[in-house]
Amino acid sequence: MMGYECLAPGFETKFSTASSSGRYLLLPPAADGGAGRKARLARELPAYREVNPALSSARIPSGDLWMTSEGGCVLAVAGKIDQGQAEPLLSSFARRLQGVCRTAP
Repeated sequence: MMGYECLAPGFETKFSTASSSGRYLLLPPAADGGAGRKARLARELPAYREVNPALSSARIPSGDLWMTSEGGCVLAVAGKIDQGQAEPLLSSFARRLQGVCRTAP
């Protein structure tokens, strides 16, 4: 997805609001509970960093990639958006997916 193997398998869709546009990404729960995925994202995504315990970011050709975990899934938003725009988008995305993401068996 988006040219990075570490973001697959998953789902990607475009979005557009009055103030921003980009892509939403949904990575389903990982079999290892996410520890291996997090290490792989840190290793393979350019300029990966943990912004705080709930938010990570990376710099990709199309802009910034902002990621958070929700119920075993990784939710992300990507585009030419800053942290102040990304956080409400991720929060809204998480609300819409509430109950969908569960830890892998």
